[in-house]
Amino acid sequence: MQRDQIQTLEQSDADHRNLSNQERWLSMLGGALALGVGLRASKPAAAPMAALGTALLLRGASGYCPISDRLGRRSRSPNESGLLGNERIRLRQAITIDVPPIAVYRYWRDLEKLPEVLRHLRRVKMDNEISHWTANGPLGLEFNWDVVIREDHPGRRLAWQALGSPGHSGAITLRPRAGGHNTLLDVELEYRPPGGALGRTLCTRFGGFNNQQLAIDLAHLKQRIEHWHHGAPARARPPAGADVPDQGLGREPISPAHG
Repeated sequence: MQRDQIQTLEQSDADHRNLSNQERWLSMLGGALALGVGLRASKPAAAPMAALGTALLLRGASGYCPISDRLGRRSRSPNESGLLGNERIRLRQAITIDVPPIAVYRYWRDLEKLPEVLRHLRRVKMDNEISHWTANGPLGLEFNWDVVIREDHPGRRLAWQALGSPGHSGAITLRPRAGGHNTLLDVELEYRPPGGALGRTLCTRFGGFNNQQLAIDLAHLKQRIEHWHHGAPARARPPAGADVPDQGLGREPISPAHG
């Protein structure tokens, strides 16, 4: 997929939410009532009411209604923020890894490996220049988005952005240490949970992703990369100057004009 096609996708999917804040609150209130009735109802009615309540709660929390979408109905105004404001979660952690920067880059650049070490990710699937990410949310919820690489400088920096979601992005910066034998890996992540301040509280305290979890995951990543680099047979490791397989992404270093 070419860059102009990617930009078209971003413009056409600028924001999937199609419900106004008022409609979202009403949906969540109705969902809570239906769920409460379902929990108290007898067996024949319990399951349908509980399912209805859950669906309404998810509808209100996400701000998206597939039925309204199919009918072309959109009650949300273009400048309307989240339920309780435009809340973003910004995470940043750094760790020193006992391998050269290009080795850290090669490991991270194989995006489908990331769920092995970043435990908030369930899976990452490649599709040409776009990757499909699925992440764990609070209370067992699941979030999905499509990601495009924004910057790709082997051994130095890799940055990505979710299509149509300006609040979802990330970057790694690699700095050589110990004469280039070690790497200082600096990871920056940003995401915008649905539900404003309420969503932020759920994501940071009840099963979401936070700085403490990122630090634990990076410690796990350090172990995996060092084992992969030092423990693999020499013939299995690419030579220092070898090209990195692009997996359909980053066929050439990418750096947008504004970056």
